[in-house]
Amino acid sequence: MTKKEALIAVVSLPDLSDFELQKALIDNDVADGEYSKADGKSIDMAAIDILQNRIKVASESEGSFSISFNIEGAKAQVLALARKHGLTDLVASLTGQPVITSKELW
Repeated sequence: MTKKEALIAVVSLPDLSDFELQKALIDNDVADGEYSKADGKSIDMAAIDILQNRIKVASESEGSFSISFNIEGAKAQVLALARKHGLTDLVASLTGQPVITSKELW
């Protein structure tokens, strides 16, 4: 399995363009090649990028063609990946939980 195929498997959207996939891989410094377990986090981060972009646009139409997807499902997937990799700021922004940045009371 290639890294691109692994990204497709994680994102699980039927209408992914090759441009979206390539951009996410490049932005997350993922080189072409065969997927290995060591690539897991970088592939997940690329998936988060794609899913966050999709959350911004719930549906698209062009002529008689239209496509939409479940925003809550995408948010849940981003949240699961963020928790898996300890991205507390992203988890907080998706759940509305405050983030404590200092241990000092005053």
